[in-house]
Amino acid sequence: ARYNLAIALHKLGREKEAAQECRQTLVRFEHASGVAHSDTLRTRALLAECLIAQGENAEAETQLRALLPLAAKVWGAEHRTTLNCQSDLCQALSDQDKNAEAAKMLRRLIPLQTQVLGPESRETLSTRGNYASVLYNLGKSAEAAQEYRQLLPLVARVIGPEDKQVLALHANYANALADLGKSAEAEEEYRQLLPLMARVFGPEDRQ
Repeated sequence: ARYNLAIALHKLGREKEAAQECRQTLVRFEHASGVAHSDTLRTRALLAECLIAQGENAEAETQLRALLPLAAKVWGAEHRTTLNCQSDLCQALSDQDKNAEAAKMLRRLIPLQTQVLGPESRETLSTRGNYASVLYNLGKSAEAAQEYRQLLPLVARVIGPEDKQVLALHANYANALADLGKSAEAEEEYRQLLPLMARVFGPEDRQ
């Protein structure tokens, strides 16, 4: 029951409460079933997601590094949850500016997710978005722009053009074009983006 409560809180964006429930559930599962039981592993994975959402990326990284070898052993290296945990670790790394390590992991992860989950699964698309952002953070604007260019039509179709994550990817693409000195293309992207952002965030929003 506590695990289901943690999931509900996480979906509501109440990450601090969700993390607290996860910690209590984790202690109980570890005591009753052991650290490698699937219930224990799922709870640790959810805790890591809650920590990332709160910006507690160092602790999330620690949790995920402990989790991944066990997940690969129990579920397999290509299990959906194992792959998602790898993606979460990459997110935690990039949020700590450990972009080179994140990029190396993401280059291995994306083909696996594409093969196992499909090229248009939300998980695969999210990981590709993270990879594009990591490339941009590494100063590789040309590679980032290419990745964004390929990715944007997919996420717009699968998730929707006015989803907040899709708008963020669109903005990042425009920024990458501007950094490359492609001012006319960047301007065109910004002009397409601004009405969408006004509808989603409101005309007074300045983000």
